[in-house]
Amino acid sequence: MSESETFDLNWEGPVVPTMMDMSADALERLARPGVYLCLQHYPAGGRVRAYTGVTKDFRLRLREHLAATLGLTYDIADEMGRIVFRHTHRDSLFEAARDLTYLHSLAVDEVKRMAWFHALDDSDSYIPWHIVEGMLIRRLKAIALAGATTDAGDLIEVVNARGGPVPDGPLKLRNIGAVEALEMFGEQMVWPLEDAA
Repeated sequence: MSESETFDLNWEGPVVPTMMDMSADALERLARPGVYLCLQHYPAGGRVRAYTGVTKDFRLRLREHLAATLGLTYDIADEMGRIVFRHTHRDSLFEAARDLTYLHSLAVDEVKRMAWFHALDDSDSYIPWHIVEGMLIRRLKAIALAGATTDAGDLIEVVNARGGPVPDGPLKLRNIGAVEALEMFGEQMVWPLEDAA
């Protein structure tokens, strides 16, 4: 990475799985590399869970997230946003089988809560997407640790446990586009971050 890099992230979305445009053109447009943000709102609990990641193919990654949620290989929350099932080990699914009807209904509700935002670009193969992801995760963790809330007053909780790699020099991310992504990440992020978690 050079001494000073700047990348514009043009956030689009939301992509809502239950209302997706399934046309071939729309699906092909999602099959690109980049970073993404998933928000799950729990109005009854006054919270929103946020997850950000990196992918070589957003369409494929979105499909993997949906399958993992419906297949109970991700944690499942209730309408308040409280985790009621944790996928902690290989045999967690045997434990889930004891109350499968209830957990599957919650998993379906989890998918219905998902709103996905993405900043995709296959025109520049040099964009260090894994570094960008690391900065986005750190920003989310910092705002969650600070007790930040959304404009609607919902407490922000971060799903990502890891931090991702950090830039090896100064880096600026400029966020444009989808309001919800800007609300989470701000208009720009500069490394080194003063609030890096």
